[in-house]
Amino acid sequence: MTTRVYSIDGRTFAFAAPMTEAAPIGSYVTILTEDAQTYLGQVLESSVDEPEPATATSMVSLSGRGRLLSRLINGKPLPIDGPAVFGGGSVTVADPSVVTAHLTSALGSTSAIELGQLQRPTEVPALLHAKGFGRHTFLCGQSGSGKTYTLGVILERLLLDTDIRIAVIDPNSDYVNLGSLQARRATGLAATEYRSLAERYRAVATRVHVFGGEGSEKRLQALFGRLSFRQQTMVLGLDPIDDAEEYNAFVRIVRHLDRDNYSLDDLMTEIRSSFDDDARRLGLRIDNLGIQDQTIWAGEDEAIGGQLPS
Repeated sequence: MTTRVYSIDGRTFAFAAPMTEAAPIGSYVTILTEDAQTYLGQVLESSVDEPEPATATSMVSLSGRGRLLSRLINGKPLPIDGPAVFGGGSVTVADPSVVTAHLTSALGSTSAIELGQLQRPTEVPALLHAKGFGRHTFLCGQSGSGKTYTLGVILERLLLDTDIRIAVIDPNSDYVNLGSLQARRATGLAATEYRSLAERYRAVATRVHVFGGEGSEKRLQALFGRLSFRQQTMVLGLDPIDDAEEYNAFVRIVRHLDRDNYSLDDLMTEIRSSFDDDARRLGLRIDNLGIQDQTIWAGEDEAIGGQLPS
């Protein structure tokens, strides 16, 4: 039995092959049709076909389907500009240089970040659209599958190869060392290539700022007056209808401050200097909720050191 392949819709292909010749899921393959057209495709799924009735001489085969990616002209990948329908042909594992050319062409003129190498074929760099990280990205996998490590590599590459501004909220402190160059560990990089990469990252690392909680070298703090008015009322738990009097007192006090660089201490000073009952209840609310005791609030003299750099 030899490998057989066909396409009835011009976008996908189906194949049947002996187990010894079938390409695993994820593999890139070159398809040569009976009319001498050549395509690049990728295997998406496969299943084992056991012959019936099974005999000692019967051969177990594999069938599956995949996606057509490009048309190959003299080994160069080009867009498929018409129906790629064919009724027969053969399929072989694609040459790494063809896969590299296809992936590079698919990225176009956009910036690409290299994360390592593909599993199939291993000689091909794994590339991602850098601009794609300007949108929502979902990274998932089983526990222990390497999500944390993979995201770390992505962050390093984004810092190295793009000017994307990055803010990492990291409660588990997985990425606190992004701003430092670690001792070399076992990698597949040659020594000279690693030194070049390390020099590039050393320059990047000086621009990475890591902020933490109380006791950290750089504390993550916010100046209360720099929050939007809505954010301030959310922190204080104020509703314009249910807490109408306190809300109105807060509006008047903020208007009296007439600036956006005030601290929570400044706000409390204004509240305590007021003889208004509504303002007094506002002060009691802040005291009872312990908002002023939270270490995230910066004073005016701490604001410059506690803000993220522009």
